Amino acid sequence: MIRTALVPLGVALGLIGCKADTGLIVAVSGQTVEELEFQVALNRGDQYVIDASVSSERRPVAGRDLTSHPYELLLREEATAEDASPPTVRVLVLGYQAGKLGAFALMEPPQVMLRGELLRRTLVLAPIGSPAAAGPTGKGCYAAQVSGKVYVLVADDDRDCDGYRPADTPADCSDADATVNPGAREVCDGKDDNCDGRYAPPTELCYSKDTGGVCREGSRACTEGPGGGGLGPDCPVSEGSPAAKGLQCLVYEGCFKQTAPLLCLSSRLPTQTYACTIELVEEKGTCAGSRDLQPPFTGKGCVWSLVDAAGLPISLQPPTSGCATKIVVAAGSSSTSGMLQLEYQDPENKRGAFVAVQVSGKQVKACSSQPFSCTKK
Repeated sequence: MIRTALVPLGVALGLIGCKADTGLIVAVSGQTVEELEFQVALNRGDQYVIDASVSSERRPVAGRDLTSHPYELLLREEATAEDASPPTVRVLVLGYQAGKLGAFALMEPPQVMLRGELLRRTLVLAPIGSPAAAGPTGKGCYAAQVSGKVYVLVADDDRDCDGYRPADTPADCSDADATVNPGAREVCDGKDDNCDGRYAPPTELCYSKDTGGVCREGSRACTEGPGGGGLGPDCPVSEGSPAAKGLQCLVYEGCFKQTAPLLCLSSRLPTQTYACTIELVEEKGTCAGSRDLQPPFTGKGCVWSLVDAAGLPISLQPPTSGCATKIVVAAGSSSTSGMLQLEYQDPENKRGAFVAVQVSGKQVKACSSQPFSCTKK
């Protein structure tokens, strides 16, 4: 930890010989300004992270000739273990005139605070303008450009400076990647760009029949669109594609085509179909309820997905473990039909579907004890 104190010039020089002190005196000189703002950052791996406890405070220096009387700030290290590495500090000083940022100084190279030493570094304010520039990024971080090189001081709670934090709701799921956050657009890069728990992989394994009727292995490519990246609906294969051993391809007309790939089912794991009924009260809404659909197979992961949109009034809870999945009706909806499928990934990483759910609506005057019921067909 670092703490700060104002130190008059004469006192600072007098303390240099005191080996009990570990600190750094930052002396700011140069262009005349009315206020100084200090951003103090400590090295954390390959980043310089702003110490919010000693940063951002404005210091008045109006009427002071900084050339002959530099403004000094003492950065003193808090007591740490003797074997701890001394901190490395980078300081960005911003100068304000009439409330506007007009000058800056950057400590480059950064300074190591040597144990038992009180060091002094002089920073000279320079006017802001091309090619030199500095200031806040608007996201809690600060940047300075000197001789074409940009130096960034990052916020402790937003290390990638994208304006989203891991402590937010919804949370930034990757604080090391500025392209990944709840406000990002999902694209075809294999990452969960918008932190919704799903991602658009560049390609995905799929299965289809070639022109000779042989079940073969192919891949669907991710394509960009107005709403983001998504896997295309087709699974192109040819006679030269690898044969899908041990799998039986469904005919195209029997597959779910709208948001799912052509599905291949293992002959050892036949599809189970459920017929589910939703009770609708006076055509105004849906009775809330839920139902567990227990598949006969435990794979690596299960994902419910809408196959026939049809405005299906169903929200889907993700499985808590394995492939045990609960389907939940959303109250207040009025659509009455649709089709769902449960995709799975088996131990050989072959994807398929083995649970299909057909949903229909039933108008009632009052909800029964089981407003949402499913039976195997």
